[in-house]
Amino acid sequence: MKVSIHAADWTLVRTLELGQMPAGVYQSLSRSAYWDGRNARGESVASGVYFYTLQADGFSSDAEDGDTAVGETSRVSISRR
Repeated sequence: MKVSIHAADWTLVRTLELGQMPAGVYQSLSRSAYWDGRNARGESVASGVYFYTLQADGFSSDAEDGDTAVGETSRVSISRR
């Protein structure tokens, strides 16, 4: 499982490598993917809209290249006080 976080211009901000995870409900902080609002260098990102893509191997994809990864992109907003 991998979570890629992108800025509004689709620049990669950070990647969270979670490794293989069993199926289940991941709602608590200890069992979920957690992004602390920092980029790959550990710097706080600016307020704004960011996009994240979840990628999981081992699921069938309708991609013509035969890739077995499935990705889903959503958005998240960061507000700083």
